Amino acid sequence: MPIYVSKGGGGGGADDDAIHDNVAGEIAAIAEKTAPVAADMLIGENSAAANAKMMVKLGSLPLNISCRISNYPSTQTIAHNTPTAVLFGAEGWDTANMHSTVSNTSRMIAPSDGIYLAFGGILWADNATGYRIVTMTPSVGSVCISLILPGGNANIFGGGVFDLNAGDYVEAVVTQTSGGNLNVLEYSHAFMIKLADV
Repeated sequence: MPIYVSKGGGGGGADDDAIHDNVAGEIAAIAEKTAPVAADMLIGENSAAANAKMMVKLGSLPLNISCRISNYPSTQTIAHNTPTAVLFGAEGWDTANMHSTVSNTSRMIAPSDGIYLAFGGILWADNATGYRIVTMTPSVGSVCISLILPGGNANIFGGGVFDLNAGDYVEAVVTQTSGGNLNVLEYSHAFMIKLADV
């Protein structure tokens, strides 16, 4: 049955099967679908287009925007005292095209404006000299966290909260001062980012 929005409350040519703007309880009387799927549709008005009518599929709503990325099965060599973005060539999942395994593989990209949670871990190869740093750096120019640990087989975990616009990205940037090259290990590190629940 089509659902129309009507200014009237019935009679005078109005559609008695419509949803009216001045009659209480009509929406509550419609049967609820308790297990909606991505292809289900909602109707509304587009505030950016003079409130023209629009349809939105549930699958397009930001209900589960997240991804998990890792470097497995590759190591990455980090030069002495050289901040370097960690490259991630594998994905556990990616619900909103937030990451590419082909280009700019260090980036976790926000598909829409919002507050994002990002966190993860890095395991360095064993070396007792110097210190290890992991920062989570958004493209908007500020560092959210910076973790510094002494040398050794350092397993570093951390995370942060980011206010991102669509197209902004977060990278995990590492630095080490062992005096030479040092690897981050392939089986150890993974990063995740998720749009915060509202």
